[in-house]
Amino acid sequence: MELNNEDDGRATPRTVLGRRLRRLREAADLSQRALADKVGYPHTYLSRVERGEQLPSEALAEDLDTYFVTDGLFVELLAMAQDASIPDYGRVVVDGESKAARIQVFGSSLIPGLLQTEDYSHALFRESLPGESEERINERVATRMRRKRVFEKEQVPYYWAIMDEAALRRPIGSIATMMAQLQYVLGAVE
Repeated sequence: MELNNEDDGRATPRTVLGRRLRRLREAADLSQRALADKVGYPHTYLSRVERGEQLPSEALAEDLDTYFVTDGLFVELLAMAQDASIPDYGRVVVDGESKAARIQVFGSSLIPGLLQTEDYSHALFRESLPGESEERINERVATRMRRKRVFEKEQVPYYWAIMDEAALRRPIGSIATMMAQLQYVLGAVE
């Protein structure tokens, strides 16, 4: 079951991020267009972020932190909002990845998340969540890609993935997407 975490007036990481952005922008006496010009992003994008309709990219979060000198506030709120988008039943697994010494997965029908390319993940979400907006799909993909940071740690966990042949043969996205995905898996094996 997929849960919808739309804003209903509660303070969520997504809405807090938007509110903080609006407060800082207003305190600096800037319109959305003026801030957009200063940080180099479309004002419509900033507006969606302020309203909590879209999460900022990591690049925008970093640029906002730099511009407002907020010591990583927007980057932290972005990470919290991305984590909040993970359903409760998957949170235990995702939280465990960052502490794991060994990760073992079995994929019977899909390439495991930590081995997915951005294009494969995008196509997968687009196909499996047909009513989802492109902004939400992009957020889900960014969250999945952020999980790969587990392989950038000083002590990289031992990763063992078993995939059914069906996961490798099932077309997700275009032929180019599948070719790149299979090449990525082969690279990971090496």
